[in-house]
Amino acid sequence: MRRKEVRMRRCKQVLAATIITSLAVGAVGCGSTGAADGDGSAVTIAHIAQLTGAAEQNGIQFQGGVEAALDELDAVELPGGIDVRVEVHDDGTEIDRAAQLLSTVTSEDVDAVFSSGWTPIATALWPLANRAETPLIAGATLGGAEHSADYFFSLLDLPGPHAAVGEHLAKPSGARRVGLVIDGDNPGFELLADPLEDGLKAKGLEGYVTTQTISTGDADYSAVLSNLAAADVDAIAAMISPGDVGNLIVQARRAPGLEDVVFATHHSVSGQVAEVAGDDAVGTTFPQSWVMTDEAAAAAYQAEHGVQPTSYFAYGHDAMWIVAVAASIAAEDGVEINGEAIRDRIPAATESDLFAEQRLVDGLTLTADGQPSITGVLATFDNDGRVVPVG
Repeated sequence: MRRKEVRMRRCKQVLAATIITSLAVGAVGCGSTGAADGDGSAVTIAHIAQLTGAAEQNGIQFQGGVEAALDELDAVELPGGIDVRVEVHDDGTEIDRAAQLLSTVTSEDVDAVFSSGWTPIATALWPLANRAETPLIAGATLGGAEHSADYFFSLLDLPGPHAAVGEHLAKPSGARRVGLVIDGDNPGFELLADPLEDGLKAKGLEGYVTTQTISTGDADYSAVLSNLAAADVDAIAAMISPGDVGNLIVQARRAPGLEDVVFATHHSVSGQVAEVAGDDAVGTTFPQSWVMTDEAAAAAYQAEHGVQPTSYFAYGHDAMWIVAVAASIAAEDGVEINGEAIRDRIPAATESDLFAEQRLVDGLTLTADGQPSITGVLATFDNDGRVVPVG
């Protein structure tokens, strides 16, 4: 994987004390890009962000990537002279609130919208973005044909990477009997568990030999672990929150019959798993679009933000560059910069040499119908708790 040093910058206005939490429209300016003399074309982006609530880890990482890209763009003079303004709105990981925010910001003529891509929110937002003719770029979502409408772009279609985890569990990990532990309160996890099972079946396994359902907030998994041991599982697919994954691993390592089970989990996992499980997390397999291999940059990010950078950091970074380059192409073409102009040029932006030099997600391109292409990577935790590529 290509090494790239990521320079970090915190926008003063995006500190916790000033994150927007009301439904009223509020702008958080994170700097401008392009024309130093201020006479470039203006581009306004709204980030409807999951900065609090169930998906806050992903939203905070995505915003961190946006800020890093803005910092880089400050040092680049884009063709056409582009100034970029980013408004940040916290939806609290609430579907109705996100939808209302999108309706509000698109009525005020923003040129593009970002979302970190929590699946229920992305599913709710994409038809609204199409109706408003404003491009919406989300991180990881369950894409597919139903999301291939005009203005929706997802940077990762989740089924493929999760199927790859299932294939890895079966071969080369050699698991033969895989049990599923899933949070029944979060419908998004069921949508991730299914493609992982498809990967198992693709390698000749029958699928999950048992499914154990927990509730959000459960802390004692003794009954679940007893059922898994009774099913004689040699691997566990954990479709639960990152902290709960770590807790499950710790308890399983000390449960009779499960001491040596192999663990796999989902794309939204983070370094929190290793923080909770310690050395027991080593070897857990999960899909990532990107892993920061620059140790110095990773350490700098963790020192400032308290967490390791994840794929969602890369999504925010690359989304910012995609819109900036698309707007630059539109400016060079001499057309008015608006949602339609940016939307029409997003595929070309992802195929440009400039974006290829700057992107973090290896091989990322977007087609005209919003479908992504990436190289991707399977990841795990090393002995220091860092997210690293498998092998």
